[in-house]
Amino acid sequence: MNPDIVRKNAESRARLLGLVEQLDEQVLSLPVEEGWTITAILAHVAFWDQICAVRWDAYARGGSLVDIPNTLIDLVNDANLPTWRALPGRAAVELLRQAMEVTDAKIAVLPDAAVQAATEDGFGFMLDRTGHRDEHAAQLKTFLGE
Repeated sequence: MNPDIVRKNAESRARLLGLVEQLDEQVLSLPVEEGWTITAILAHVAFWDQICAVRWDAYARGGSLVDIPNTLIDLVNDANLPTWRALPGRAAVELLRQAMEVTDAKIAVLPDAAVQAATEDGFGFMLDRTGHRDEHAAQLKTFLGE
């Protein structure tokens, strides 16, 4: 695995956790936009990192990567939003931490064939998790006035 990707994933994990680790339940429950609370955003990022980890497990069993269409992603987000909002904030922070750590650990030890398949088939986001994490870190940083 490319050490730059491993480093970038670790840095994005630290950035996002650094923004939210010290927030209390009251702040974590604040609405950010259109029904999304800080807690819901964190659970959302955790969920998609977990999906990435599970997809790598599936790849290891079958050797292929399957696309998830944006329309399905939107449906999954909409369907999960009530559950994500209902989570206690500290639970969402811990889910996020665990999901990112597990995903980053799987990515760090991927065989060359998996990295090549992801790169060639347009699944680079399954290697470099910074895009999704940093998008929401920036959103929360702005919201929190940092």
